[in-house]
Amino acid sequence: MIQQYRYVLLIFVSLFTTISCKESSGMAMSEEKLAQLLSDLHMAEAYVEGETESIRDSLAKKYTVQIFKKHGVTEAQFDTTMGWLARRPKLLEMVYKKVTFQVEKRDSLLQLQKKN
Repeated sequence: MIQQYRYVLLIFVSLFTTISCKESSGMAMSEEKLAQLLSDLHMAEAYVEGETESIRDSLAKKYTVQIFKKHGVTEAQFDTTMGWLARRPKLLEMVYKKVTFQVEKRDSLLQLQKKN
């Protein structure tokens, strides 16, 4: 009888471990790295916002390529991670809280630099 429980417990632990590994494998990068990448993308987007459409699109594409390169991430890895996070809104919200903090911090530093 005890052996049957051990067998069931072993199957349960194996199944749980497999599911956990699959869950974590959707993130091609750490939350911190993703937050840094997203904050760079949002800053670049804000920078090109005032440009005409044709200039804005070409600059945005150029900056996006540079940002992915800076962070050592491919567009496919980014898309996979964002797709995975889209199905986990609470985790996505946590990442975006980090993004918001980083963008606000950069903005504050820029405002201080302008004053000096």
